[in-house]
Amino acid sequence: MSSSLILRATACLLFCASAAFTRAVPVEIAAPEIRDPQQPQVATNARGTIFVAFGSGSEIYLVNSHDGGKTFGPSVKVGGFGKLALGMRRGPRVAAIGEAVTVTA
Repeated sequence: MSSSLILRATACLLFCASAAFTRAVPVEIAAPEIRDPQQPQVATNARGTIFVAFGSGSEIYLVNSHDGGKTFGPSVKVGGFGKLALGMRRGPRVAAIGEAVTVTA
């Protein structure tokens, strides 16, 4: 199973669960040019904005949604490392409090 499929399935599971098992449609959150996205982590703020951080290769990306996960904005590269540990519970983490969003890795 490809990592992008897992990322889409994870995002759908997280965002569609709150829809009380309605007919939710998977949403693509990683831009097509981002290869092998992994380790999605989700946070929301008090306004309901959803933030998803994920890694790809040695880079970290962040996307957000203002409509409950129906659509997401573009993938924004927020950082990178010479060697980013992805897999086995590693990868970027995201937290949102008020208007602040923090991504760590």
